Amino acid sequence: MGKTPQLKKHSKSTSIRSRSAKRASSPSLNLDKSLRFAKPPPTSSNYRPSVLSAHHDGGISKKSKKAKPISRQRRLRQEKGIERAEAVMDKTEKKVIKSIGKQRVIKSRRAAWDEHNERIVASKEVEDLDKILQLQSSAQKSASNAQSSVTPELEPVANVTGPTEIDEDEIL
Repeated sequence: MGKTPQLKKHSKSTSIRSRSAKRASSPSLNLDKSLRFAKPPPTSSNYRPSVLSAHHDGGISKKSKKAKPISRQRRLRQEKGIERAEAVMDKTEKKVIKSIGKQRVIKSRRAAWDEHNERIVASKEVEDLDKILQLQSSAQKSASNAQSSVTPELEPVANVTGPTEIDEDEIL
């Protein structure tokens, strides 16, 4: 190993900008005991936190350009785009309505079996009542037809008022 040189003894004082000089000059809290008993300044009545808050519209902003009138072609393109967007919205509304209907069917399938059975029984009872009413109405119709066949009503064939003259040409 190589030899290390001996440390030089400086006859000069330490530099003003050195770390040790800075530490020596900093005041400590132990020296000044008056800071412990100091009170904060009283709050003033004209305290406005809005002055301290951030200004959102502050700072540098670019000048806005003057809007040029839209050309005829550009206006027509925009109108076509709006019409297409409306058509797409109509299609999506129809699709949403269809999907809601499908969702209702799926939810109805998810119901408990007891509810399904009650619905089926109720629908069968309604169908049975309809059949009974149809049979009763057809029985009433057949009864009224039977009465009309027993006592047939005579319909007049022609209205004869008196003797009429007959042409010889009509007879042949």
